[in-house]
Amino acid sequence: MSWIDRLLARKKQKKQTQRQEARLCLEHLEDRIVPATKLISAVDPTLVNGSASANGLSTATNQGSVSDDGRYVVYLSDATNLVDGTDNNNTDDVFLYDNQDSSTTLISRKAGESTTTAGNDRSYIPTISGDGKWVAFVSEATDPVSGVTFGGGSPSHVYLYDVVNDSLELITMKHDSTTEAANTGISTATAMPSLSDDGQYLAFISDATNLIDGQTSSRDGSSISSLTGEPPQDAFLYDRLATSDKISMVSHIPTNEKSGGNEYTSLVTVSGDGSTVAFVSFSTNLGQTADRSSTSPDLFIYDVETTDVTLVTHDASNDDTSAASQADQDFLPPSISDDGQLITYASKSSTLVTNQSEKVADIVGATHDGFLTATITTAEAHNLAVGQQVNIT
Repeated sequence: MSWIDRLLARKKQKKQTQRQEARLCLEHLEDRIVPATKLISAVDPTLVNGSASANGLSTATNQGSVSDDGRYVVYLSDATNLVDGTDNNNTDDVFLYDNQDSSTTLISRKAGESTTTAGNDRSYIPTISGDGKWVAFVSEATDPVSGVTFGGGSPSHVYLYDVVNDSLELITMKHDSTTEAANTGISTATAMPSLSDDGQYLAFISDATNLIDGQTSSRDGSSISSLTGEPPQDAFLYDRLATSDKISMVSHIPTNEKSGGNEYTSLVTVSGDGSTVAFVSFSTNLGQTADRSSTSPDLFIYDVETTDVTLVTHDASNDDTSAASQADQDFLPPSISDDGQLITYASKSSTLVTNQSEKVADIVGATHDGFLTATITTAEAHNLAVGQQVNIT
């Protein structure tokens, strides 16, 4: 074989090798992008008897149900065969699925016994931190932690589960007590807790009036909630790493950080970095100036470092002390960026942005300092192509 023939043969072999490598890379890429469906609420393998289907209904929330890396999924189920244990509460429990080893863990369980014995009442609205190490949820069970007594009022309380150490803590405890739960819990379905990415901060809603030292309420006889007998319901923030006073009031009035607003609060969300908390409230005495005029719920943000509360849904023609007209949030939870600098929310108001026309509902963006920057109408949002980005500048 001449040197020319040898050169051509080497080139031919090189091309064949390149084609094989390219084919392997393509096949590997195809393996990654082809959608695959996996059953999360699967029956414990030891209990499978002809069918892998759970014997109850399982649901996941549309916010905070999956860790950032996709390893963990937290969900609710009233099925009794997801783990090999005892479940006699005939209602929903909280489960954690590990996508790495396909294991399922019962979180809302009875303390002091098998880790597969469900609590004595229902649990709901779970959320998981971005790093997958913490799960917060609400439960009406009175036995998830031992040595704690529960008083009157709503039986629903906030719990925090440590995924790494497989431990559970009651968050809504009476101030300075390790054996007594707060005097009431949560009485609304819009009280889903919210966790920062690392699980240091937990924002939640509670009716309790003894979560913090010196806690008071600014409600008076003219408050709608007072006239209807509704509980005060304020927003709170739990700092897991704080050495003392781990719980702070978020929905506080300007003159007293331990006094809640004069109406009830709901829909609380903390940013990924834990710097900002967004919440919705009917209170008219929150924000930088009290006695704000409003007949509908408004959106506020709480600065964790400064503890300032700022009205977000303010009139575009005024400062942030005057609420926009009909800023009704329709009880849709706001969405906040990881750094707490951008909040998006739905509103019926026509005065949030200059020259804004009347709409059924708008999607609005606001910067951290409360100044509204742009609006995307519902019609425009419906016309967006999949994957298309909208810049709010």
